[in-house]
Amino acid sequence: MPNRILKETIWTSPNLNSISVEAEWLFYRLIPAPDDSGCFEATPLVVKGKCFPLRDKIKVSDIEKWYSELETADLIRFWSDNGRQFGFFTHWEKHQRIRSVHQRKTPVPPNDVICRQMSANDGPNPNPNPNPNPNLKTHICASDDARFGVFWEAYPKKKSKPEALKAWAKIKNKEETLNLILNALEWQKVSDSWLREGGQYVPFPQKYLNQRRWEDEPDGNQKTRSAVDEGLARFLASEDEPGRD
Repeated sequence: MPNRILKETIWTSPNLNSISVEAEWLFYRLIPAPDDSGCFEATPLVVKGKCFPLRDKIKVSDIEKWYSELETADLIRFWSDNGRQFGFFTHWEKHQRIRSVHQRKTPVPPNDVICRQMSANDGPNPNPNPNPNPNLKTHICASDDARFGVFWEAYPKKKSKPEALKAWAKIKNKEETLNLILNALEWQKVSDSWLREGGQYVPFPQKYLNQRRWEDEPDGNQKTRSAVDEGLARFLASEDEPGRD
């Protein structure tokens, strides 16, 4: 198991200082547990055995209570897979020095775990630059690896992943770019050119990234179809209004 790092910033961390001493104690004991992706098996009974093997007074119910505090403070996010619980340190890359990434030991977290999705009107925008389009969705991700994982999951052609990772590494503002990509993919994945011949003309992911294809615009037919779909949706919604015959 590789050594992990504790930084002096823990002394003044608002997140850590918002939780109980016991939950913070668990947090420190969990730091050696994650793989290089910041994920670990978090099944409470397993964690009790690993982190507190000589502490008989610590109960599984204590672990579960402290988990709730850690998740509320957004220090660790949790998900379940095939009856087992897993955890994800939200700022793993920021605080750990990973010299080489080994094969992961846990399932890949689902998108709603590694990213928090909100619309521009759901609350304060973490990006100080105002969003010029209120209909765009914002995806707040915990790390660059997590952001690439969301892109890879959303992209329809999963080919040449190492080359895609190299292209992704060249992107400077990854969080803003990811939002633009995900919103562009909503129309690109249903465009005529990408659907033709079973997706044969979908660009390889590294080409999509290198050529900044998220900046493409829909052709005239796509725009017309989108406008028609939107109009039909509004019509159907109005037909469902109470009092309409």
